[in-house]
Amino acid sequence: LIIHSSLDGLMATQTATYTRADIHRIVQAYLNLKSIFPVAVSSMKAASWGITDCPVIPFYIDTDFFTGYTGELPRGLRVANQLLEKAQVLDLAFFNQLVTGVEWDLVGYNPSLGQKPAQGLTALRDEYRRHRYYLHTAAEQYEDGYNTASLEAMATGMPVVCNAHSSNVVIAGETGFVSDDTDYLRGQIRLLESNLDLAQRLGA
Repeated sequence: LIIHSSLDGLMATQTATYTRADIHRIVQAYLNLKSIFPVAVSSMKAASWGITDCPVIPFYIDTDFFTGYTGELPRGLRVANQLLEKAQVLDLAFFNQLVTGVEWDLVGYNPSLGQKPAQGLTALRDEYRRHRYYLHTAAEQYEDGYNTASLEAMATGMPVVCNAHSSNVVIAGETGFVSDDTDYLRGQIRLLESNLDLAQRLGA
């Protein structure tokens, strides 16, 4: 069993009728009954399901494939599936405030927004390559401070603009910009939009 999402995030998204403790008991009974071996993509996600002793296998990013940043398009990029449906998990209230007046593009499975995913991994890499910077937000109680897409973006060479989070992998001022102040982050976005050299230096 690969634990890829936090229980709290799923409960918030799906309006769960079971309690957290109920689900912990059910999951443990299921693991024992079926002799299932759990692993997780992060310690936080394992713990959210009441599993504290399983191996953690972090996300793997192919850094031979995700390369070639050019950043010629002075716009932001976010890669996310079901953005509206995951509003709490992805801290959409903060994100919407952050991108007010900002030019950005969304890639992913978002039928409620009329948005389709990229047509394959190469097409997705092309989006990372040409956009100036990557946007990521996540709520501390529901999600890790990074996901596969943000790591793919960083591997490609993009600077990342994101909210503050205890498990954030972005180093403020070195690989991107991190803050809970949307006015400050928008100011840094303006710098990135006007300064490709800065974006390349941070992304590198």
